[in-house]
Amino acid sequence: MRTFTITEEQVKEYNLEHLFKTIETNKWYVVRHTYMQDAIIFLQDEGTERTYGFNHLGEWTEIYNNEMLHGKYGGDILRQATKDEVKRLLIDEAERRGVWDKPMLSVSNIESTTSEYAMGYDQYEDTLWSEYGKVYKRGVWATTIAEDTIEGRLSKIEKHLGI
Repeated sequence: MRTFTITEEQVKEYNLEHLFKTIETNKWYVVRHTYMQDAIIFLQDEGTERTYGFNHLGEWTEIYNNEMLHGKYGGDILRQATKDEVKRLLIDEAERRGVWDKPMLSVSNIESTTSEYAMGYDQYEDTLWSEYGKVYKRGVWATTIAEDTIEGRLSKIEKHLGI
């Protein structure tokens, strides 16, 4: 077998970066596709069959094939997603689900009807907060609280306080 030496410049010149790419698990990746829009998926450890994220139609999914991304296609089709790309998609999905910037039952099953939290996205914990609490954490979403329930609770509080 013959051995060759290749420089970093040659790697770039001949578009060979994918041969030397290291894929880190428990991070968000853009999954390129030739004929559809790119997916943005949370890559989990090998051995995890399915994962979550936004499929090639831009829809939230919890059944994306995680194993395929570790297989023969991984290095060729993956690019690590930026924090801003992920944050924007998660906020859009939270708005679509009706749990962004309004009272909700947070991921921790805590009712949140007041705005006491700082908004933000923590990419290391894969957690999104709105002003009302934890909207999303590692594939799990907050749920809405029915408006009549909120109004009922507020009226009970007002009655208790004599307002």
